[in-house]
Amino acid sequence: FIAREHVLSATDQPSLPRMQDLQQRGWLTRRIIDLPCAFRGNGVDVEEVLFVSHRWETPSSPDSKGDQLAAIRAHLMSDAGRLVKWVWYDF
Repeated sequence: FIAREHVLSATDQPSLPRMQDLQQRGWLTRRIIDLPCAFRGNGVDVEEVLFVSHRWETPSSPDSKGDQLAAIRAHLMSDAGRLVKWVWYDF
């Protein structure tokens, strides 16, 4: 997972850095979520977690123009995303 503040502050490139780079920066946090419990609304505050899965634009670049990251940031800054603390991003 990536903390909300890291997603909002990752402005040094148009898209989120590669997973390996996020690991080097110390931006990844291991969190264990029991999915059946989460689907039932037990054991995790679902409003605090944003799951993002997306199609890569090209085989070598998931978000070359930064459109997807901009949409995620916009959601985090909106009323609907104001409680999100953690982002799981499908690299």
